[in-house]
Amino acid sequence: MLGLIRGGKTSILTTGALAMCGRVVRYVRWGSGEEALRILCGVLGLGDVCSRVRVVASTSSSSALARVWGLHRVFQEAMSTGPIYVVEVVWRNFSKLGCEERVDVLLHELAHIPSRPRGGVRPHNRAFYSSLELYRRAIRRAGPDIAKRLCELLSKPPSL
Repeated sequence: MLGLIRGGKTSILTTGALAMCGRVVRYVRWGSGEEALRILCGVLGLGDVCSRVRVVASTSSSSALARVWGLHRVFQEAMSTGPIYVVEVVWRNFSKLGCEERVDVLLHELAHIPSRPRGGVRPHNRAFYSSLELYRRAIRRAGPDIAKRLCELLSKPPSL
Protein backbone atom coordinates (compact mmCIF):
# COMPACT_ATOMS: atom_id res chain seq x y z
CA MET A 1 0.00 0.00 0.00
CA LEU A 2 1.33 3.39 -0.95
CA GLY A 3 1.73 5.29 2.29
CA LEU A 4 2.25 8.79 0.93
CA ILE A 5 -0.19 10.37 -1.50
CA ARG A 6 1.15 13.43 -3.24
CA GLY A 7 -1.19 16.00 -4.65
CA GLY A 8 0.00 19.43 -5.74
CA LYS A 9 1.89 21.02 -2.87
CA THR A 10 0.48 18.75 -0.14
CA SER A 11 1.18 15.23 1.02
CA ILE A 12 -1.18 13.05 2.99
CA LEU A 13 0.10 10.21 5.14
CA THR A 14 -2.40 7.36 4.86
CA THR A 15 -3.51 5.11 7.69
CA GLY A 16 -1.41 2.23 6.41
CA ALA A 17 1.71 4.37 6.54
CA LEU A 18 0.82 5.55 10.03
CA ALA A 19 0.48 1.96 11.16
CA MET A 20 3.87 1.12 9.67
CA CYS A 21 5.40 4.05 11.54
CA GLY A 22 3.71 2.94 14.77
CA ARG A 23 1.88 6.27 15.11
CA VAL A 24 -1.70 5.11 15.17
CA VAL A 25 -3.57 6.91 17.94
CA ARG A 26 -5.58 4.57 20.12
CA TYR A 27 -8.75 5.66 21.89
CA VAL A 28 -10.17 3.74 24.85
CA ARG A 29 -13.31 4.58 26.75
CA TRP A 30 -12.21 5.42 30.30
CA GLY A 31 -14.80 4.28 32.84
CA SER A 32 -13.08 5.85 35.85
CA GLY A 33 -12.90 9.16 34.01
CA GLU A 34 -16.60 8.97 33.20
CA GLU A 35 -17.46 8.19 36.81
CA ALA A 36 -15.39 11.19 37.95
CA LEU A 37 -17.16 13.32 35.36
CA ARG A 38 -20.58 12.16 36.66
CA ILE A 39 -19.56 13.16 40.18
CA LEU A 40 -18.40 16.57 38.95
CA CYS A 41 -21.63 17.04 37.02
CA GLY A 42 -23.69 16.14 40.09
CA VAL A 43 -21.89 18.75 42.16
CA LEU A 44 -22.22 21.32 39.36
CA GLY A 45 -25.87 20.56 38.58
CA LEU A 46 -25.06 19.56 35.00
CA GLY A 47 -26.71 16.14 34.98
CA ASP A 48 -28.62 16.72 31.73
CA VAL A 49 -25.53 17.90 29.90
CA CYS A 50 -23.27 15.17 31.26
CA SER A 51 -25.63 12.37 30.28
CA ARG A 52 -24.41 13.12 26.75
CA VAL A 53 -20.68 13.21 27.55
CA ARG A 54 -18.25 10.29 27.34
CA VAL A 55 -14.58 10.18 28.34
CA VAL A 56 -11.85 8.48 26.34
CA ALA A 57 -8.13 8.23 26.93
CA SER A 58 -5.82 8.43 23.94
CA THR A 59 -2.24 7.68 23.02
CA SER A 60 -1.99 10.92 21.06
CA SER A 61 1.42 12.58 20.86
CA SER A 62 -0.24 15.98 21.19
CA SER A 63 1.02 18.40 23.83
CA ALA A 64 -2.59 18.94 24.96
CA LEU A 65 -3.72 17.58 28.31
CA ALA A 66 -7.28 16.99 27.11
CA ARG A 67 -9.78 18.28 24.59
CA VAL A 68 -13.50 18.14 24.07
CA TRP A 69 -15.16 17.06 20.83
CA GLY A 70 -18.75 17.80 19.88
CA LEU A 71 -20.78 15.88 17.32
CA HIS A 72 -21.64 18.30 14.53
CA ARG A 73 -25.32 19.02 13.99
CA VAL A 74 -25.35 17.52 10.50
CA PHE A 75 -24.35 14.15 12.01
CA GLN A 76 -26.90 14.54 14.81
CA GLU A 77 -29.60 15.06 12.20
CA ALA A 78 -28.43 12.21 9.99
CA MET A 79 -28.20 9.79 12.91
CA SER A 80 -31.35 11.06 14.69
CA THR A 81 -29.46 11.77 17.88
CA GLY A 82 -29.08 14.74 20.16
CA PRO A 83 -25.86 16.50 21.05
CA ILE A 84 -23.00 14.20 22.01
CA TYR A 85 -19.65 15.22 23.45
CA VAL A 86 -16.42 13.34 24.05
CA VAL A 87 -13.70 14.47 26.43
CA GLU A 88 -10.41 13.09 25.16
CA VAL A 89 -7.70 12.80 27.80
CA VAL A 90 -4.18 12.60 26.34
CA TRP A 91 -2.98 10.07 28.87
CA ARG A 92 0.79 10.55 28.54
CA ASN A 93 0.37 14.23 29.52
CA PHE A 94 -2.63 13.94 31.83
CA SER A 95 -1.01 11.17 33.88
CA LYS A 96 1.85 13.49 34.90
CA LEU A 97 -0.54 15.88 36.66
CA GLY A 98 -1.43 15.95 40.33
CA CYS A 99 -4.95 15.25 41.48
CA GLU A 100 -6.14 18.87 41.71
CA GLU A 101 -4.76 19.61 38.25
CA ARG A 102 -6.55 16.58 36.79
CA VAL A 103 -9.85 17.74 38.26
CA ASP A 104 -9.22 21.24 36.91
CA VAL A 105 -8.56 19.84 33.42
CA LEU A 106 -11.94 18.10 33.45
CA LEU A 107 -13.62 21.29 34.69
CA HIS A 108 -11.89 23.19 31.88
CA GLU A 109 -13.24 20.76 29.28
CA LEU A 110 -16.75 20.90 30.79
CA ALA A 111 -16.64 24.70 30.53
CA HIS A 112 -16.25 24.29 26.75
CA ILE A 113 -19.72 22.72 26.58
CA PRO A 114 -22.37 25.47 26.30
CA SER A 115 -25.15 25.69 28.89
CA ARG A 116 -27.60 24.85 26.08
CA PRO A 117 -25.62 22.14 24.30
CA ARG A 118 -26.33 21.58 20.64
CA GLY A 119 -23.10 19.89 19.61
CA GLY A 120 -20.95 23.00 19.37
CA VAL A 121 -17.98 23.77 21.58
CA ARG A 122 -17.54 27.07 23.39
CA PRO A 123 -14.25 28.91 22.67
CA HIS A 124 -12.14 30.62 25.34
CA ASN A 125 -14.45 33.61 25.72
CA ARG A 126 -16.13 35.45 28.59
CA ALA A 127 -18.87 32.82 28.99
CA PHE A 128 -16.24 30.06 29.09
CA TYR A 129 -14.17 31.74 31.81
CA SER A 130 -17.29 32.63 33.79
CA SER A 131 -18.45 29.01 33.76
CA LEU A 132 -14.99 27.73 34.63
CA GLU A 133 -14.75 30.00 37.66
CA LEU A 134 -18.24 28.97 38.85
CA TYR A 135 -17.29 25.30 38.47
CA ARG A 136 -14.05 25.77 40.41
CA ARG A 137 -15.86 27.48 43.28
CA ALA A 138 -18.52 24.77 43.41
CA ILE A 139 -15.91 22.03 43.60
CA ARG A 140 -14.02 23.84 46.39
CA ARG A 141 -17.27 24.07 48.36
CA ALA A 142 -18.08 20.38 47.76
CA GLY A 143 -15.64 19.29 50.45
CA PRO A 144 -12.78 16.87 51.00
CA ASP A 145 -14.81 13.66 50.55
CA ILE A 146 -15.68 14.56 46.97
CA ALA A 147 -12.09 15.60 46.27
CA LYS A 148 -10.77 12.32 47.68
CA ARG A 149 -13.17 10.24 45.55
CA LEU A 150 -12.29 12.22 42.41
CA CYS A 151 -8.57 11.67 43.09
CA GLU A 152 -9.10 7.93 43.46
CA LEU A 153 -10.98 7.71 40.19
CA LEU A 154 -8.65 9.94 38.19
CA SER A 155 -5.58 8.02 39.32
CA LYS A 156 -6.86 4.74 37.81
CA PRO A 157 -5.14 4.35 34.43
CA PRO A 158 -7.15 3.35 31.37
CA SER A 159 -6.35 0.09 29.61
CA LEU A 160 -4.45 1.58 26.70
